[in-house]
Amino acid sequence: MPVPPTLCEHLARARPGPLPFDTDLVLDAEGAATDAVVRCRRCGAHALLRLLDAAGPGLRLRVFSLAALEAAPVAFLRRDLARGSCDLARPARELEAFLACAGPALRLLACDLDAGALLACAPPPAGRRVPTRSWRAGLPAPGDASWFEALGLAKPGTA
Repeated sequence: MPVPPTLCEHLARARPGPLPFDTDLVLDAEGAATDAVVRCRRCGAHALLRLLDAAGPGLRLRVFSLAALEAAPVAFLRRDLARGSCDLARPARELEAFLACAGPALRLLACDLDAGALLACAPPPAGRRVPTRSWRAGLPAPGDASWFEALGLAKPGTA
């Protein structure tokens, strides 16, 4: 059985402040990255950023899960995009296979992408499963603040 990839030490130990990564490849977007491949600013390691919840004006504040990616699947996806065999605008087996290459979600991140700021981060709560399906199918109800609460934050718009 293959060993799942792990986050680089910089992303695994990220603290609030400037985002510790750059968006490398947006896999799905609606106003801002929802599912994306990101790259550590310090060592260049890849990770998969997946939207769990969003709130605030323009859905500015977003809670993501972060899972490690090896460089090879990222290179294969780039190759497939360049040759036109994979289209990110529609679900595809290649994209599903790529997402399956990611390791388990090891961090939760609250980000203000407009400001380029990491607001809070923590490991996923014990016993709480981080969904692996598309963010579109998995967003919580508007009044559900549980992902924000897991990071010690109040979800804007819920009282």
